[in-house]
Amino acid sequence: MKKDYSLIIEILNRNLKKYKKIVGSISYPFPIEDYAYKVFGLDIQYANFDEEFSMEGLDVKMIYGALYPDGKYFYGQEKVILINNNTNDFYIGDFQVPKEYYKPQSERQTIAHEVGHYAEFDYKKNTDLNLFNDIEYNKALDIFIDPEVFANIYARNLLMPKEEVFKLKSEIQGTIDMLNDSIYFREKFGVTQFMLEVRLTELKIQFINGYYINKVRRTKGKKYEEEDLLELIKLSKKYDMRPNYGDAAQIANIYNKHTNQDRDGASLYMTIWRINQGKYDKFYESVTESRLRALSEIANTKK
Repeated sequence: MKKDYSLIIEILNRNLKKYKKIVGSISYPFPIEDYAYKVFGLDIQYANFDEEFSMEGLDVKMIYGALYPDGKYFYGQEKVILINNNTNDFYIGDFQVPKEYYKPQSERQTIAHEVGHYAEFDYKKNTDLNLFNDIEYNKALDIFIDPEVFANIYARNLLMPKEEVFKLKSEIQGTIDMLNDSIYFREKFGVTQFMLEVRLTELKIQFINGYYINKVRRTKGKKYEEEDLLELIKLSKKYDMRPNYGDAAQIANIYNKHTNQDRDGASLYMTIWRINQGKYDKFYESVTESRLRALSEIANTKK
């Protein structure tokens, strides 16, 4: 059964209503730092995580941001979104993408993602779940199971609202061709190619020549061999089969060593998502069995 994420949109709309009362009209790219401060009182700071944190067994260059909500302090200050200004380089195959091509957009997305986390925190803090009727209560619990899902949906809808995306699409004749048209969307909304493809897919807007998503569409789900998918399930169990973007980058490092391939974290993130959705089940029985076994083991460890 498809999950109902409408409560996330309701929360976002309430937050936007508050913001519009303060600033009036909204223009795009969405002013995410101004929004974070005026709606939630969040301060955006930048730091080299290598200098601030030490995590055994984890490359902190793979962590893009951190949230310090009420009661959590960064150098004595709460309500801080901290952005890592020293992340790993991004590769497409063997090509190292210059950071000036994606870093500002990536940081905007990280801020929006962390704002999404805080929006959930703020909503739960100010809402007595016992006052809900049964439907609302169950809906809330269903969403709050996975904070990363909440933050991702909140961020995509904040930076790329449905109405604005369709408005820009109406100015393009025919099917969107990423080779020629992606620049218009990325400049309008201040997002990366990855978020653009995810959002268009989410809105069921057709496009061709996508780097991340259309490759899988063209090959009808058979881009990865059976053993590749089994390896991804094995590596993803550490993250409860729901890695975030930073986790996916770490998975990519290990996956590429084990398989002698050269895949980036973003494409593996989408492939793991497809595995979780059962997209490969009809191709490989072993993948179905491994996926269900992993999910069962994860559920048992949380009892």
